[in-house]
Amino acid sequence: MCRRHPDGCEVDALFTPAAFRGRGYARRVVAGLVDACDGEDLFMYAIAGLEPFYAGFGFAPISADELPPTIRARYDWTVNDRGAARITPMCRRATARRRVRRPAV
Repeated sequence: MCRRHPDGCEVDALFTPAAFRGRGYARRVVAGLVDACDGEDLFMYAIAGLEPFYAGFGFAPISADELPPTIRARYDWTVNDRGAARITPMCRRATARRRVRRPAV
């Protein structure tokens, strides 16, 4: 889902149960979300190890200081040890309505 904050949009609450992974469900959801929000910067905290997946959609790692304050505040509990929390702040900058290639169904 894309959670709108007063100072930015946050990709949040994307989870695929283990029994359904590897079928392209998350890829289709993220592609649709990115396509629908292409005119806005998108921010997220990716679970460690999923950075390459999100990079395929144009997300890049950023420092937590680059996050909008309301999004950063949701993860203040990790401020001293993001490595232990196993999350990476990421951003996908808005584009000029570039279409994301959807995977074949």
